[in-house]
Amino acid sequence: MIRIKNISKTFSKKNKPVLVDISLDIENGEIIGIFGNNGSGKSTLLRIINGILLPDAGTITADEKFNISALNTCFINSETHSLYERLTGFQNLDYFCSLFQIPDSSQVRPVRQAIKELAEEMHLFEHLDCKVSDYSMGMKQKLCILTAFSRKCTFFLLDEITDHLDQQTIDLIHQKIVDYSKNGCAIIEISRKKENLHPECTKIFKLENGKLEQQLL
Repeated sequence: MIRIKNISKTFSKKNKPVLVDISLDIENGEIIGIFGNNGSGKSTLLRIINGILLPDAGTITADEKFNISALNTCFINSETHSLYERLTGFQNLDYFCSLFQIPDSSQVRPVRQAIKELAEEMHLFEHLDCKVSDYSMGMKQKLCILTAFSRKCTFFLLDEITDHLDQQTIDLIHQKIVDYSKNGCAIIEISRKKENLHPECTKIFKLENGKLEQQLL
């Protein structure tokens, strides 16, 4: 379980609370959807959960422990791609696989094969020998998702993950999210629009004026 308790955040330049006393429990296997207008604090909340930002108040625990391991948490952001533009798609994958301790050996060949199959399903495999600087925004988003889904994570934070993607890829990603959920992963997806959230969210919240309000499914 991920427990978010009484999280608050104010940025000094704005001097206005972005998040106010946010509390949320996420059980293993749940898909939580959060929507809200631009600037409502959605991405700020995910960055705090992931440890990129520190809250002004409140705590976040995973299975009653106060540290959420970066190796067990995956944060995908559609606007900030952690890709190396001068490298090819293959080279980026090799680097991130080694970073996430997925070695290229016979013991993990099924993992590498799964990455290849997902790349083919995304219609990205034939472009992996090209430099990322030549990729469109959609292709970069696909590569980010591919590197993320190569990991064995227990907690996924998805920030506008379907931006720049075609409907076929969106449907594929939605199915992957369901698969991860069935394997016990906890997932938070945020979007500007409620209708863009995963169709099988177990709970949906609206973030407005720094507060979370649960919505009817």
